[in-house]
Amino acid sequence: MRRLISFAVIGLAAAILGLTGCSGPAGDVFLSFDWVNAPNSFNTTDPHLPTTIYRNTDYADAEGTYYFEYYHSVSGWTRWIYYTLTAHEGKLLFFPGKDAKFQIYCWAYYDPELTQLQNVEGENPSMPAPSISRAEAAPTGGSRVKQYEYTETKGGYELHVEGGVVEPAR
Repeated sequence: MRRLISFAVIGLAAAILGLTGCSGPAGDVFLSFDWVNAPNSFNTTDPHLPTTIYRNTDYADAEGTYYFEYYHSVSGWTRWIYYTLTAHEGKLLFFPGKDAKFQIYCWAYYDPELTQLQNVEGENPSMPAPSISRAEAAPTGGSRVKQYEYTETKGGYELHVEGGVVEPAR
């Protein structure tokens, strides 16, 4: 009987420890881009993005804070954005967190927008045209002018974004 009680106490302690201290891995992070008029080129510090970006395609990414800028010949402006991607945390009992899908909308005449879309199940295999390619040079020369900064908490996640335009060197 003592042995049975000992096993029951050990089992109960292990269950409590498992429920309170063991959560699953964070979900995956995806980033996509959209636009009305395709930008001509882009620069980024995000090492997970390919050299050519296709519209409405989910790219596997990672948590972190990144810089992204793009040039739009339609407006003549180079616009930039710093953004932070955050994964959804895992659940109790080793269940992984849900995937987080983010999107940057590259406007020609307005500031770029970062939003978190619905959760996704995987990567979109299609690559619709048009696309933009990574510029060969380092981030554009000129004066970086910050035009906005905000933090948004909505639906269990927090987005921090700042951005603006690059004024050409004189």
